[in-house]
Amino acid sequence: MKVGGTGSALTDRFFQADARRDIVEPIVQLVPVSDWAFASFNPDGDPEQFVASSRALDRRWWAQQVPHHARAHQGYRITPVLRGLGRYTSGVALTFGDRRTEFGTLTLLRTRELGPFSSAEIRLLVFALDWASERLSSVRLLEARESDKRRAGEQLEVLKEARDDTSALYVLDPSLSIVLGWSELPEEIAAMAVSETRLPPRIEQAVRELTSGWTADPATRKTGVARPSPFLLVLTQPLVGPGGYFIGVVVQLYREPHSLIAAAARFAMSPREAQVLVLLLEGSQIPEIGERLFITSSTVQDHIKSLLHKTGSKNRSHMIAQVLGWGGE
Repeated sequence: MKVGGTGSALTDRFFQADARRDIVEPIVQLVPVSDWAFASFNPDGDPEQFVASSRALDRRWWAQQVPHHARAHQGYRITPVLRGLGRYTSGVALTFGDRRTEFGTLTLLRTRELGPFSSAEIRLLVFALDWASERLSSVRLLEARESDKRRAGEQLEVLKEARDDTSALYVLDPSLSIVLGWSELPEEIAAMAVSETRLPPRIEQAVRELTSGWTADPATRKTGVARPSPFLLVLTQPLVGPGGYFIGVVVQLYREPHSLIAAAARFAMSPREAQVLVLLLEGSQIPEIGERLFITSSTVQDHIKSLLHKTGSKNRSHMIAQVLGWGGE
């Protein structure tokens, strides 16, 4: 079963009524893989749940082949799967955790048909690892019915301090081929990543949509922002070179909009406008926003027009960039 990029049938079989499903599913769909296996750990560090996309990947296989509990209290990490691959030619294991405990391991495997993971894909998986670890930490806190809010806040602050804030940077030509790229990878995984000529499909599609209106006229090439995954933001920026124009792309971890309160005050947004903005940041479309807020689509459009006016923005991408503090034209 190939998952990633085009979606999967996880809904019918994976983590029914479990908060972990909404955390792990976007990662499985982010890059193409042949098979995957996920094991969650209880607070004592023992496996409590195991789910796999293939019957060949059972608990015994996972316990023998997947690196886990290798280093106590080292936080989250990504490591290559170097043994027991069988019919698979490459694999990576994402271990979710904070500095106190580990929450689980997601193993992504590829056959020869898909080839090795590229450095761009590894970079995205590192972002996913960061994002999922924080949310699994929150799930653990909720499941434990932690009543000490101060202690929970301290755990989340420790996790935030441990996060890697490095963004992945790329320069693309008009055909969306990578001309230049820079992204820092973990030392233990960098050696197995191959050079890439294209961005992963989901990211490339976001860039394609953001730059669909770009032409030879510089006035049409505007900065854009998209959220192709719950934990990723993509920023496009026009660049000019001797041979014509290029597309600057920044891929970075999506930060929860803690600053929206300040942004709402700065731009004098009404409470309803702020609600519309939050849903836009989540990637919701106008009809969906109307349904969730119990207002008509035309009213949603009126709120968006007001937000564009108050933020001095030319379009929605520009408005989101303004609110996130990226500015741009």
